[in-house]
Amino acid sequence: MTIAGVAFAGDRRISGVDVSTDGGQTWERAELKTALSPVTWRLWRFEWTPPKPGRYSVLVRAIDGDGQPQTAARAQPFPSGATGLDAIAVER
Repeated sequence: MTIAGVAFAGDRRISGVDVSTDGGQTWERAELKTALSPVTWRLWRFEWTPPKPGRYSVLVRAIDGDGQPQTAARAQPFPSGATGLDAIAVER
């Protein structure tokens, strides 16, 4: 199963994207496409095989250019940019 998306951190850049398939207990690094400029969206993808049939919650967090992971605390975009983890439910 391919899980993919985009990440953005403005002029802080994106150095990585982590994916969790177990509710945030463990994280694995996704593959990043090459950045086209210092201030750009980064495409990412993660190949995953669910261990058994069922419903899974997949969490994603961006890592900025200084190595700081995106916080789980939710905040609106204004004035400093949105925060919070992105999550989707997948079923196999």
